[in-house]
Parts: sequence; structure tokens; C-alpha cells
Amino acid sequence: MNTRQTKSGEEAPCVVEIPSGATFLENLTSYIKGAYIDNSNGSVQPTNTPLTPEFTANYVTTAKNNITITATVKIDSAVTINDLQVYQKDAIIDPNDNTKILKQLYIGYCYAEETPVGLYPYTVTFDIVAGSSLGTISEIELYLYDEDPITSSGKKVIVHPPA
Repeated sequence: MNTRQTKSGEEAPCVVEIPSGATFLENLTSYIKGAYIDNSNGSVQPTNTPLTPEFTANYVTTAKNNITITATVKIDSAVTINDLQVYQKDAIIDPNDNTKILKQLYIGYCYAEETPVGLYPYTVTFDIVAGSSLGTISEIELYLYDEDPITSSGKKVIVHPPA
């Protein structure tokens, strides 16, 4: 379980709420924790909204059976990360382009509505099945998710062919 340091310096459980309509996909216990990022002057994350995840999505093979997602999320240094949970929603037709199939994914963690003093980047890699009842997924939308929409941040990318 992840924990958060309270203002009194104690460690408190950090419970992640599942996004509405989403299902559990995977518990990521393998990740790369990057170097500490100083945010004491608010230069990296100036508000209480978390930074949008940076990520890529690539088909594993030309057959487009699976998609590998490599993501970096920057998390408040006051949170002790032991694992990161990934949730998914069923694929949908992209409301902005009805020729594309969109899959929404969420990396959940509990986030205090405050600007962090420091951040740690966590890089994770995981695979998802590229097929859906609608066809092959062509876009991924990934969110760093908290139960409060104010403290959630996401971005969309196109799935690329294998390198």
C-alpha cells in the first residue's frame, strides 16, 4: 500500500479510488524511480493540479495484437509509492473523430490538493490487448487519476507501429 506523509510527519495510508465505470487492469510493482525534482518555487508544477503523464503507445508487432505503453508520471515526493494501479474503461469511438477507437487508462494514486514541494518521476511499462469489440485501438488516453477531477490530469496519443 502507498502512504502519504501527513503535516505532522506521520505516514498515513493512501487509498486509491477506482474511476467510475473502470475496471482494474494491473498492479505495477516494477517501476523506475527517477531523481528528485525540486518544486519549492513552483517552477515545475505551479498549481495543485498534477502534471500530465508523458507516455508513448506502440503496437508490439505489425499484427497489432498488443500495445506497449511506457509512461512517466510525476508524483508528489510526500507520497511513498510501493505500487501503481492501472485501471481501464471499455474502448469507445473517439467523440472527436469517429474513424478512431480510443482506450482510456488511469494510473491511480491519492493526491493532496496542494502544490508539492518536490516530485519524483516514476516510469512504468505495461501491455494491453489492442483489440476491442469495436476493432483495433488506435488512440490511448492516459490519466494520472485521483477521485477528485480537479486533481486528475490526462493526455491522448496515437498508437504507433512497432519500431
